Amino acid sequence: MKSSVYFPELAARAKVYRGRRFLYGVNVDVSGDGYMYPLSNEGGIDWGQGTRYSKKLAHVILMDFAGQAVADTYACDFDDDFISCMPMQGFSLPGEAIKEWLEEKGKGHNRESIC
Repeated sequence: MKSSVYFPELAARAKVYRGRRFLYGVNVDVSGDGYMYPLSNEGGIDWGQGTRYSKKLAHVILMDFAGQAVADTYACDFDDDFISCMPMQGFSLPGEAIKEWLEEKGKGHNRESIC
């Protein structure tokens, strides 16, 4: 179960994913609709290079943003286009960018993931 905190000043804002790197590991928080909560990093997540951990993060972000079917279909492409290219020290990824990317990817495509 996700632990979340409500922030009224964020209520009108769209979802944003923020990744931070620490000495002991990494963390990705999601803020939007007045809430902030951590993304699951069970099994390991990472960014900034194409690894199984960046693919896992791509899948987790897409699942949070758009659901299981979208995550299963587009996680590999999302990793290639976004997650693997993020700066190693950290990132901020607005949900609007994910939405636009999915709309572009979805034009004329109905395919299974090839990861």
